[in-house]
Amino acid sequence: MKFILRLVLSLSFAAAVAGSALAQRPGGGGAGGGFGMGGGFGGGSAYRLVATNKVLQDELKVTDEQKKKVEEAMKPITEKQRELFSGGGFGQNATDEQRKEMREKMEKISEETKKAVEGVLDDKQKTRLSEINVQVLGFGAFSNKDVQEKLKLTDAQKEKVKTVAETYQKDSAELRKDMPRVGGRGQGGNNQPSEEDAKKLADYRKKADALKSEAEDKVKAELTADQKTTWKTLVGEKFDTTKLTQFGGGQGGQRPGGNRQRPNN
Repeated sequence: MKFILRLVLSLSFAAAVAGSALAQRPGGGGAGGGFGMGGGFGGGSAYRLVATNKVLQDELKVTDEQKKKVEEAMKPITEKQRELFSGGGFGQNATDEQRKEMREKMEKISEETKKAVEGVLDDKQKTRLSEINVQVLGFGAFSNKDVQEKLKLTDAQKEKVKTVAETYQKDSAELRKDMPRVGGRGQGGNNQPSEEDAKKLADYRKKADALKSEAEDKVKAELTADQKTTWKTLVGEKFDTTKLTQFGGGQGGQRPGGNRQRPNN
């Protein structure tokens, strides 16, 4: 059921990254704004993928020597992340204090990941990776500390971002209650989803994408002309982030944001 699994991973990942990035306090948050679950994604969004995802490595033109250096640099960080999630404190039953503590630890891992990866890449690679990371985060990037500083968001704008984020999180939580539960083989015993399951997933994804688009448009409406120009620069040339979810992209190929990103301009 690779097709269905890919869609479910994509949809779940979208909610994970958006929720994590937007949960940050205005002006706060880690450099990467990342999210992690049990050794999968985490600490740095696209930054973490440099160690394992061939699609991203090819886009950045990462050399074999750089791959080895990134892998070595990520080992202690990955271990920290594994220990963090094995300790619990994350989930539906977590207290507000536990969530706060988890978020702070995740932000620290995010910062360490970004620093470790950038320590291996050259300037051109770092710039492109930053652009891809912004595209992966989507409108959640507006809650990222680095992005806020580069856009020079005012306190009023940061508050608007927070308000939009809270609304988005609430609406997304409601939508996830209706997320299709699909499985099994399709008609004829093949591994393709049934027509009904495929339609349910497509409808859900359409609604999820609409929520993201609406939230992003609300935030962009608050930007000045100069800020919009800066935003385009931060996004850079469009990268098909859906490629980061496809099987065969290397270990850790799931993507935070599994949505089909619109051009962020």
